[in-house]
Amino acid sequence: YRQVAFHELTEKEPERPFSKWEEYPPIFDEDQLPKLSKRGKIDPSAKIAASADVDPSAVVGAGVRVEAGAVIGPGVVLKGKTVVKQNGRVFGSHMEDTVIDKGAFVWGSTLKDAAVGPQSRILHARVAGKARKKAAVGKDVTLTSSHVEDSVFKDGSEGNHVFVKNSTVGKNRKLEPY
Repeated sequence: YRQVAFHELTEKEPERPFSKWEEYPPIFDEDQLPKLSKRGKIDPSAKIAASADVDPSAVVGAGVRVEAGAVIGPGVVLKGKTVVKQNGRVFGSHMEDTVIDKGAFVWGSTLKDAAVGPQSRILHARVAGKARKKAAVGKDVTLTSSHVEDSVFKDGSEGNHVFVKNSTVGKNRKLEPY
């Protein structure tokens, strides 16, 4: 069997609106491209260190503090009393009232009322606490595709595809789905 083009069945050539590729109108004017790539909004009252790298597409609200050497990548939304400390790196995440400690890395996650310890890695996770009690992630913790509510992960622990609620995970423990 071979594929048959429409015009072979009808014996007519299909109508073509343009004879050459070059004649197609552009999707965007070149003058519009810089405007389209910078849709973020940085509140003037946010405290951002001069050496911090904030992507123009990020949304940074009032009360947010970004320290020296921090990197705020594309697609990030920071709200409330969020602090990204020295050399913290955040990409594609939404955070509210959260503290990201020195050297922590957050990718594609949602954090609310949380504290992330130094050198920790939060990847595609949801970490949430209550306003009076933050969800806490200690030093050098790795959370991957996990959901953590009102819980504490102590130093060196790992959570991979887990749901943890109202719990404390001990030091250097590894949680895996069963």
